[in-house]
Amino acid sequence: MALMLVALLTLGLAILAAGVAARLGEARREVESLRLGVACDAALAEALAGLAVSKGYGGDAAHSFGTSTLESSIEWLSLEERRVVVRASRGEKTCEAVADSAFEDDVPYVVRWRRLR
Repeated sequence: MALMLVALLTLGLAILAAGVAARLGEARREVESLRLGVACDAALAEALAGLAVSKGYGGDAAHSFGTSTLESSIEWLSLEERRVVVRASRGEKTCEAVADSAFEDDVPYVVRWRRLR
């Protein structure tokens, strides 16, 4: 009888542990996704800051940013409009975003923005 009780208790704890492990894995994936999104936003902020300093800013080559790698390129759409493409990488995962920017009183602002992946 006691042996059967121990076996049932062990089985119950194993099921509970499997549920907790699944939730922990999901939480880790969510944290990694958020970190990648934040790095992508940082790349966009960095590119817009470069545009604020100089309208002729062309973007940055890939460079390290903490545990991420950021890069940006800027395409001229007109004298007052730019398309900013940024990419952030963490390990094998990548996030890419595109923002259309315009200038008002030599200050860039975002007109449209979307994350591609």
